Amino acid sequence: MFADNSWYFSNALVRANYSNPQKGIQQDKSFLVKFFRNLLLGENNELKNRYMLIGYKDDERTTPIQVPIQVPVQVQSTYNLLLRM
Repeated sequence: MFADNSWYFSNALVRANYSNPQKGIQQDKSFLVKFFRNLLLGENNELKNRYMLIGYKDDERTTPIQVPIQVPVQVQSTYNLLLRM
């Protein structure tokens, strides 16, 4: 997973930590969430770097992040730990 998506993961880490209040840019962890949901929960979220561009708009892309109803405690703990990094 990391080998195939290392560039996406690196960019997702930057987007999760970058903010510029003067330009109205907030930190966005949704890209890391998609990556880890694919990795830990076996989902198939589309991981494309262009979606991370500030101001990117694509009317055809409607893939909201869905919160799982039940996640094993061990997976949830690992997932929460990784998001705090």
